[in-house]
Amino acid sequence: MNEIGKDKLLNKLEEKNILTGNDINLLKKLLVDSDEEKKILISQILAKDNTTRSENILLGLINDKSELVRANACDSLYNNISNNVVEELLVKANNDTSLVKYYAILSLGDIVEINTENKQKVIENLRNLRKNNKDISVNISISKVLYQLGDKAELNILLNYLDDSNYQNRCATLNCISEIISANNFKKIIPILKEKIKAEDSLAVKESLENIIKIYN
Repeated sequence: MNEIGKDKLLNKLEEKNILTGNDINLLKKLLVDSDEEKKILISQILAKDNTTRSENILLGLINDKSELVRANACDSLYNNISNNVVEELLVKANNDTSLVKYYAILSLGDIVEINTENKQKVIENLRNLRKNNKDISVNISISKVLYQLGDKAELNILLNYLDDSNYQNRCATLNCISEIISANNFKKIIPILKEKIKAEDSLAVKESLENIIKIYN
């Protein structure tokens, strides 16, 4: 199949809400000799399916030579709750680039929120990871997940990252806040966001702030 044919097939599969066994097999075949862009798209499509068929493909992609492919594969595993996925994502959370760690940690939070068998193990691992970690984006994801898993004190730590000098870290913080804000905590979060937007000079951060505020305003 030529590249145009691959693109058409991927676009068709991307539009589907539910993937069949044949769809998964097609995606597996399309991975052969695919470039970074196609691998990323395939990872995103596989996120729709939480069967072992998709899980096995994604677990292969988390070890791809491309950082972006690994990050997207980790992100797409959020819906696969097997113990094997937890173990593999813990490896990525401890031994990869900051970007890959960030998405591996976020997926771990989603997984053990459902499959609580490994909840304490993940919590302890993330706390230990933070002790020696200096990367802010990784610490942002750790605070988000620890809050998500029940440690309410982590919300203040997460909100403090909105003062980070790097706008990308502020964006990452807001991405995490958008996932944990709810009827239970918005009264605390929204006033802080309204104060932050007054002094914010990054258009990307301002847009993220506005998007959250308008939902709960």
